[in-house]
Amino acid sequence: MPVSKPKLKLSAPFCPFAARLTLLSLISLVSLSTLGGCAAQQSEPDSKADIAASSAPSQPSPEQTNTQVRAKIGPDLTMIQLLPDTYVATDERFHQANVLVAKMDAETVLIASSPAESQGAQQLMDWIQKTLKPKRMIAINTHFHSDGTGGNGVYHQHGVETWAGDLTQNLYNQRAEYYRKFEAEGFPAGSEERKRLLARPFASPKQTFPQQQGKQFQFGAETAEVFYPGPAHTEDNVVVWLPKRKVLFGGCMIKLGPSLGYLADANVSTWEASATALKRFNAQYVIPGHGHEISDASAIDHTIELARQQLKG
Repeated sequence: MPVSKPKLKLSAPFCPFAARLTLLSLISLVSLSTLGGCAAQQSEPDSKADIAASSAPSQPSPEQTNTQVRAKIGPDLTMIQLLPDTYVATDERFHQANVLVAKMDAETVLIASSPAESQGAQQLMDWIQKTLKPKRMIAINTHFHSDGTGGNGVYHQHGVETWAGDLTQNLYNQRAEYYRKFEAEGFPAGSEERKRLLARPFASPKQTFPQQQGKQFQFGAETAEVFYPGPAHTEDNVVVWLPKRKVLFGGCMIKLGPSLGYLADANVSTWEASATALKRFNAQYVIPGHGHEISDASAIDHTIELARQQLKG
């Protein structure tokens, strides 16, 4: 039985953006001046080049695409404002990887995930420091892949606290160098993308928490929860929940497209149960790891159905 697209019923105000969505309520996209400035295959890829191809979100049809333009905050990054003090940056050069940026109480900025390499991370840091002017920054490495950890070197240069589960830190330490070369080989020899990926430094997260327990941060009157639902896209994937805003950053374990994407490090047998665990959150906004789409809690059901179909073959 074919999987239907999640139905997106956004009852709260929302910024328009290019996406395969039907939005029932909209607010204007933050202008460029105001802002300051994995995948599409169902089986493991046959080659490194397949990863790059599989990570590019499929193109929306004209009737499904909102025509308003996203704000460009750097040569490679675009951004939407989802809610007040709540932003989603997208790395357009490397597979439209998404990063949640939230200005919290106590003059702190929370970052979930990362651009894949240092130049994208520097563009993000430039925008955050110029626009949000935080006194403290915290970055959550949502899994060990580069779209969870690739900006750590730049984060550390800017005094960002990098946090990850202990399993994420262990997997990063074991496999980061392999993936740096593996990802780079998915781009043509001599290309800018290959050069930038190869130049990415080894930078393990500096602070850890027990993976199974997760972590809760307190920012004045507001909290943020890092929750480990169990293995899915990777053994270590975590999500970030902002209960006051009802925003869930699901990262790469949440899929809005027709497949589960890149499966080389996945645990398909537990993906359904891990996604089901996310139903504990009363999420109005669910952010996937890739693409211009933002969903609601129906994205969790869509991901569950994809996992069931993958198991059936």
